Formats: sequence, C-alpha cells, structure tokens
Amino acid sequence: IKQVQPKTVITHLWFSNVVGRISAALLRVPKIVSFEHNMYDTVKNRKMFLMDIVLQYLSHTIIAVSDPVKYSLVRHGINQHKVHVLVNGIDLNKFKSPSLIKKNDFGLKDTDFVFVSVARLIHQKGIDIIIHALTHVPSVYLLLVGDGDKKDMLVKQVHEHGLENRVIFAGIRDDVPSILGIADCFVLASRYEGLGIVVLEAMAASLPVIVSDFEASNSMITDGVDGMIVKREDVTDLSEAMRLMVCDNQLRNKFRQNALVKVQQFSIQHHVDQL
Repeated sequence: IKQVQPKTVITHLWFSNVVGRISAALLRVPKIVSFEHNMYDTVKNRKMFLMDIVLQYLSHTIIAVSDPVKYSLVRHGINQHKVHVLVNGIDLNKFKSPSLIKKNDFGLKDTDFVFVSVARLIHQKGIDIIIHALTHVPSVYLLLVGDGDKKDMLVKQVHEHGLENRVIFAGIRDDVPSILGIADCFVLASRYEGLGIVVLEAMAASLPVIVSDFEASNSMITDGVDGMIVKREDVTDLSEAMRLMVCDNQLRNKFRQNALVKVQQFSIQHHVDQL
C-alpha cells in the first residue's frame, strides 16, 4: 500500500478485512471498502465479531453480497447505514463457448444423466446430503468438483452406500465452464451461503438448478420458475427434486431458458457499474 499509494483499498474476507483496513488506515488511504461474502453466524467467534465492530469505523463502506449477509452483519453490531448490498457478478461470456470435454472423459456415456456440484468439500456445502439423496435416485451420476477437509469422510460415505460407480470425485479443476457444459443438472445443498457464485455460473451455463433454501437462495432462484429450492438438510425433499429433474425434460428446458434471462442481472459489468 505504501509503494502503490492508492486512493482506495478494497478488502475481501475476514483476515484481509482486518489486515487491509488497519494497514490502509495507518497509511491514510482516503477510502477503504470492505466486502462481506458469507453468513458467518456460526463461523466467526466472539473475538472476530468484536474485531468487525471496531474496524467498521475504518471502512468508508461495507459491501454485503446479499440482503441476508447484510442482516447478519447488522445483527452482530455493524451499523446498518454503513452496509450496502451489491450482489456478486460473473463473466457471462465464459459460459457461452461449447464444452471442450465430453462425458466419456469421466467414463460416462452421452446418454447418462449427470448431476454436478462445484463446491469445497466442507461441512457448509452439504455434499453429504447430496450423496445420501443419490441413493434414492437410481441410474444417475454425480460429478463432484472441488476438494476439502471432508473428502475422506465423503469417500467413505460413497463406499458405505455402494455408490462407487455413480459418484466421481473430479478434484480441483480449472475448466469448470466445460464441466458445467456436459452436465444435465446442477445441485447445491449448502447449509448456509452468502450468495453462491457457482449457482450463477450454472445458470449462465444454461443448466437447470436445484439449491437448498439457504439464506440467499431466493436472491438468485425463483422456485419453480428458473430452478428448484428444497429444504436444507432434507434428503427426501432433495431426492424428490432430483427425480423430477431426471424425468421431466420439459421442466428442465423451462428452467434453462428462464435462468439464462435471470442471470443477466448478475453480470460482472453490472457489478462493476454498481461498485
């Protein structure tokens, strides 16, 4: 910061918000903007929330990526007049090109129905719920993109349910748009979420989407119009939605078309203009 001498410093995520705001304030940067991306009610400890309360006075503005994130901040002592809501944006052009990979790259046939989930393999993302739901949806496959501290537990769960031939752990990938391009439906069963950029990416890739009813889900999806919203932690509700997606091609096409229209309001250009 001292070398660059910026007029504005923008920080993201808790540790960077702490270090960035203090550093920028000490160096008298004219404006400090801090982003909050998630629902941290059960994640941050009391000391972290106290730090947020103190450091809010160093920020010119605090940006929450959804209304639920703003409400969470206010509940934990942040001045509501300090917080503005600006949803995340994505580069829609990344998802317009044809996929460079095929289903058979993962040992699948073109006719196989593939659910995909792109997420860190951690408790928050509810991958265990998806795997459990898959046991009630025969003859379909689940492609998991990501890595995390729950991978070993999830691999064990897959073996316990006898799903070794139907669940594919793809690891961390740098070709997510192509992977979304070969899938038939996107599913995210998060236990909590600030917004969920991967949901927007799936919509931009023209995928029908199933998401859990985390706090910001209805900021992106209108249930039954451009996707499906199911109850959190509810395996039965999720499996029923997955079976419906498999059986109803007309419904999938409806969601694809409507999602492509909806996602235009989440373009990176719109985000930058609002910022």
